[in-house]
Amino acid sequence: MSEKLFVSFNSPQCGYMSIGLRAGEDEFTTAMRYKPYDSLTDWMKTLSALIENEGAFTVKWNAEPEEFDFNVERKGGNVSLNVIRYQDHRRLDNGRENVFGFQGDVKDFCLPFWKTLENMRRDIETDEFDKNWRREFPQEEFNQLKKLMTKIENG
Repeated sequence: MSEKLFVSFNSPQCGYMSIGLRAGEDEFTTAMRYKPYDSLTDWMKTLSALIENEGAFTVKWNAEPEEFDFNVERKGGNVSLNVIRYQDHRRLDNGRENVFGFQGDVKDFCLPFWKTLENMRRDIETDEFDKNWRREFPQEEFNQLKKLMTKIENG
């Protein structure tokens, strides 16, 4: 049995958002920047794709100067996540480090992300999300993910 996954995406401030992941003794926290990648939108698309299909997906996040790849792979009903840290935008192999890992079933993986994204969506006006993240909240991708998560939660 895999460890329970805990996820937090904190309210954005000045173009940065703190992201936290924890599973057992393994923990990862950093502040991600809103550019150059549209990482939040890409993450929602990746979660939707994972629910519907097997495959491997990578979402790039920028933490200036560090960059991170969230590498996710679904095989059957199981999902693995490896967060890879690069020293900077050049993404050189000699500056590459695996900083977080998780393995579990699709529901155990997607549900904690969904809960934190739901909370973020609920608070977008209070948090002045668009102003503080400097991008609009990805409502279309959120709605698609919501449909798929409803299926997972109910069945």
